[in-house]
Amino acid sequence: MDHLSHSHAQHPKPPPAKPAPSVQPATHRHRWTWLNYVGVLSLCGAALACYHAYKWYQAQPWDEQIHQILNYDHPQSTRFFDSSGQLIAQSYISHRRYTPLDNIPASLVDAVIATEDKNFYRHGGVDIKAIVRAAWANFKAQKITQGGSTITQQVVRFHLLNREKTMIRKLKEAILAWKLEQASNKDKILEMYLNHLFMGQNAYGVASIALRLFSKPLHQLGIHEHALIAGLFQAPSRYNPLRHRARARQRQLQVLQAMKNTHKISAERFEKLRKQPLRYQFHPGQTFTSHHMYTIDYARLAAEKILGETDLRDKGYAIHTTLQRGISNLVNEAVTNMNPTFNKIERLNADTLNGAKLQAAVVVLNLHTGTIAAMIGGRSYAHSNFNRTTQAQRSPGSLFKPVIYSFALLNGYRWSDVFYLAPITLNN
Repeated sequence: MDHLSHSHAQHPKPPPAKPAPSVQPATHRHRWTWLNYVGVLSLCGAALACYHAYKWYQAQPWDEQIHQILNYDHPQSTRFFDSSGQLIAQSYISHRRYTPLDNIPASLVDAVIATEDKNFYRHGGVDIKAIVRAAWANFKAQKITQGGSTITQQVVRFHLLNREKTMIRKLKEAILAWKLEQASNKDKILEMYLNHLFMGQNAYGVASIALRLFSKPLHQLGIHEHALIAGLFQAPSRYNPLRHRARARQRQLQVLQAMKNTHKISAERFEKLRKQPLRYQFHPGQTFTSHHMYTIDYARLAAEKILGETDLRDKGYAIHTTLQRGISNLVNEAVTNMNPTFNKIERLNADTLNGAKLQAAVVVLNLHTGTIAAMIGGRSYAHSNFNRTTQAQRSPGSLFKPVIYSFALLNGYRWSDVFYLAPITLNN
């Protein structure tokens, strides 16, 4: 027993072995180093991108572009006036009629804001919520159904940028919109928007398109007509009522719905307005009747010679003529009343005329001043703008007799004096 006990004491049982410490694989150390490397490169790339973005921003002529927008001098039609100072014609390439915001009906303003930018008076030039909402709607539809541009962005795009769909253009547009809002005010931006943008029918601005579509100024239109005009901002050609009446009507109803949704009109008013018919009266945008144009053309050619211009359109001149509208209307009425006689002569002499039309020409002069009171150069300016009083070359015939007779009277002859005409010989 003692021996066994001694042996046990000499050789105690070894304690259990501790597990060897785990060693992280070498690949983990390499992966961590790679992640750090990627992170450093990413930070460097971001810093470099920020540097280039800053340099790009500094290089852009932001102030000059904002000044260009705020001081935009839109083309003005050259206007012609009669002897009493009444407008009788305009000469233009694009029809414009600038109207201050205070003179634009509130219902039209409400329609435009409700449709184009309902947060206009609450954002700073860019509406982030509208951009996100439009992006989500377009994603769901798998096509472009909405736009997120604000009214301010559209003003910037019209004056300075194109409609190219690139990130750089979008970024410039957003920055300029923000800067424009800092340099101006909401009402001024809205006034530019309502007057400068293209509305179709060669018209720019709401006042011009009102005349082109309805032959009325803005204040004489109803809310349902204002809604149609507001709907044109999105796509003037697509909703052109001259070509696409059903499409234009559908767009008008969308605008009225937007006005109801933004509480600009009540549900009851919406129901009444949506049932009102749209009665168009397409107008060329100029305030004249065609027979005055013979006089206007004559005045225009004379003005171009005096001013050294080759084209007076959109030059903003005010040209006052001596045309007396009342006399011009009477002369035109007299020529018009002769049309049945002209037509009869043409039928009776069809073989001789060979399809030619008989024409008429009249000039009325003020004998005291020598000015032109009326000028008709043909039976219809719409069918022929050739002025037979100034452009036709033919023998004056008996029209020269007053010249001879007046010369004789001034030299002592009397109306009762008689002269016999006979052949004479001069110098063999």
